[in-house]
This record gives sequence, C-alpha cells and structure tokens, in this order.
Amino acid sequence: MSRRILISLVSQQTIPNILFIKENPIQDQYYFITTEKMESDFHRKTKTIVGTVGLPDTLWKAVPVIEDDFGGIVSVLQKLDLRKEDEILVNITG
Repeated sequence: MSRRILISLVSQQTIPNILFIKENPIQDQYYFITTEKMESDFHRKTKTIVGTVGLPDTLWKAVPVIEDDFGGIVSVLQKLDLRKEDEILVNITG
C-alpha cells in the first residue's frame, strides 16, 4: 500500500514550509530535515511549523542532520521508512 510522504528542509524561514504543507495537506507522514541550530531552544523551527499547521504528533518526525555533512545526510535519509511504492513530495523551498 503506497503512502504519501512529505520531506521538508527546515531553515530559518518557516513560511515556505507552512505554505507548502497547507497547499499539500493530505499526507500520511511528514519528515522534517533539520539541524541542531534550527531546533535550539531559541529557534524551535520544526515545532513552530507543525504547531502552525496543526499536525498531530503521530504524523511527523524531526530528522536531525549535521549541516554540510553530505555523507551523513545521505546515511540519515537512507534510514527513513521509505518504500518504492510511496509517493514522496520533497520541499526544498527553505
């Protein structure tokens, strides 16, 4: 059974992520690729995004990566629960 999955890059600007989710509201899972800086006590970008659009905690996951570590990012992405039959939307507007 295919699932609709949205993968979104978290950046300093949250509006592009919020708008993309509102334009594509029916997803089975949301992955937010983020960094330690974006999730610090000061920023909390993923929480801001999911709170604004009202995503239930069971539908989303913050996926921390180390910025500029291409190999590490690829490794983290390969560990996500993605299947060939899934329909995957990737938001890189951030």
